[in-house]
Amino acid sequence: MATANEEQVSKGAPWTAEDFDAERAWALVTNLRDNIAKLKDENSALHKEVDTFKSVASEREDAEKSEVEKAVARAEALATDLTKTQRELWAARAQAKHHVPDDLVDFLTGETEDDVFSKAERLAKTNDVKDEPKPGIPQPRLVPGQGADNDAPTFDAESIAAKIRKARE
Repeated sequence: MATANEEQVSKGAPWTAEDFDAERAWALVTNLRDNIAKLKDENSALHKEVDTFKSVASEREDAEKSEVEKAVARAEALATDLTKTQRELWAARAQAKHHVPDDLVDFLTGETEDDVFSKAERLAKTNDVKDEPKPGIPQPRLVPGQGADNDAPTFDAESIAAKIRKARE
């Protein structure tokens, strides 16, 4: 059977239980910690260099683009803006024509003007149904700039007081 020292040596221990020196072990630990700190500093410095290299490469790539490529990129951006503006115009026209409420304008989407107008027509139909009076529910008969109906009963405090006096007698 193997002894404890032989097992430690076979496991790769730098010393055995008999020749262990605490000062030497502490020196090894502090040296390893210093090495780790140095390696971390070097690693962060290398990462900074890589980031700098990437940004320089990106700038160089942008500078190397030909004027044609830059013009194509600008044209693509303008085409996207044009499409967006065109759809907004279609939605505004459809809203004005079919009296679509402002809170429903977001639903006016489509690839063509006809698509947008058909959706506006459908939304306008659903809105008209909501505004119809429902049977059995009284509807106000208000006219802007006018007071209440003339046939409505008026409040007459004197007649009410007379009725109460008469009832008490």
